[in-house]
Amino acid sequence: MLPSTPSDQAGFPKGVFMIIATSRITKRYYWENRENIMAYEMGWHSGHPGCIIFLIDQSDSMSSNWGSTEFSGIWCSSDRTSQPQPPGPVDFSFAFGAAKAVNQILGELIPRCRKGEEILPFIRIGVYGYTGDSVEWAAPSIPPEKDGLVSISKLDLVTEEFLDTENESFIPWIVKEQANGGRPMRAAFEKVTPIARNFALNHPDSFPPIIVNITNGPPTDCDRKDLPDIVTPVKNIETSDGATLVFNIHLSAESSASVWFPNINDSLPDVYAENLLAASSTLPELFPPYLEMQSGWNKISDGAKCLTFNADFMLLIRSTVVASCQAGIHAYGGGYDCDECGSNFMTENLLNRHKDDVGH
Repeated sequence: MLPSTPSDQAGFPKGVFMIIATSRITKRYYWENRENIMAYEMGWHSGHPGCIIFLIDQSDSMSSNWGSTEFSGIWCSSDRTSQPQPPGPVDFSFAFGAAKAVNQILGELIPRCRKGEEILPFIRIGVYGYTGDSVEWAAPSIPPEKDGLVSISKLDLVTEEFLDTENESFIPWIVKEQANGGRPMRAAFEKVTPIARNFALNHPDSFPPIIVNITNGPPTDCDRKDLPDIVTPVKNIETSDGATLVFNIHLSAESSASVWFPNINDSLPDVYAENLLAASSTLPELFPPYLEMQSGWNKISDGAKCLTFNADFMLLIRSTVVASCQAGIHAYGGGYDCDECGSNFMTENLLNRHKDDVGH
């Protein structure tokens, strides 16, 4: 018999109870005691897709040169034949760097969803730029669907790529760089809150939505101290696997003062950093073990907040990798694969649950 009261459940380890938490008998107990139950375990697969929404600051300040960063590359068409211009230095503004980072991580997610020749719908993607007084879809060649998102499988249809000559890799150029006007960050979070809520309602047992906000300054449509309250509604959106994760990545040419996934008690550079810290989620405890396998990375402490402040381009890239770490279980050899359908799960118990549900 499944435990339906605290006394019945007492003998069940947290990880085991998570497997039965979504049954009708235990659902009420789960929601009443979710803080004490292991969450953020569900892998991304077609039955329970994941969701990542990028919010990209496209204000005028993003046109500034990003310090001494140097970069060269070649624009290519979809068949990877280069355009007439030769390789050479690229104007590395904050806008270009943000677009490159988002496009790069999307380009890495696509093959992780591949099975044979097919890209499976393991992830719903959102890309929104905020500038002036508006928040707009930032991938003009791939329009969003009715839910404000697009399947990862659609991104494989992009017709433009960028050859990173330094790393000898092709990057699908999905998000276009832009820089003008103000920085309506409040409007951006308010834009994606109903989108995240709709995803959670339609996929109640999926890994919760992930929101990644990339910016190089404070909001222009609200007081910066109000950001924690503004972000709270989207942070409170939950699936049975946990609450929405909000990552804030602040870009700066002052990389010597960088802050990488701080703890709530760590010293921060200024009040705005404290505002962003309060507006950021706590990093799930299952993420760091996978990230520690990355050579040369700074260790992420227990209880770390999903914030990077004064990030240079490398920290931006690493921060987007952390934000998409749930997909990293494929790349790092972690997780458990279903032999029948290829779906991947964070724990063996979740894999067995999946097999029981679908009859494998």
